[in-house]
Amino acid sequence: MPLQFERVEVNGLPGERIVIVSGSDPYGLTARTTVEGALRCAAEGYDRRGALAPSQAFDPADLLDSLRSAGVEYEAPSGSQ
Repeated sequence: MPLQFERVEVNGLPGERIVIVSGSDPYGLTARTTVEGALRCAAEGYDRRGALAPSQAFDPADLLDSLRSAGVEYEAPSGSQ
């Protein structure tokens, strides 16, 4: 049975989002997410600085899409904006 995070709440501007994320192998996923983040930060044109949450550092949907090959799935229930 895949590991499932029941609910992930993201607070920020312009409001709150609720996303359901599921996947498996949390340790492997941590490694994949760290590598993906490092590659994005090292990419030419990346200009954000300071201590940032992943949702501030990267487009959340784009980052989650890049993790689909690692078994990550997500959905944003309607009315979660």
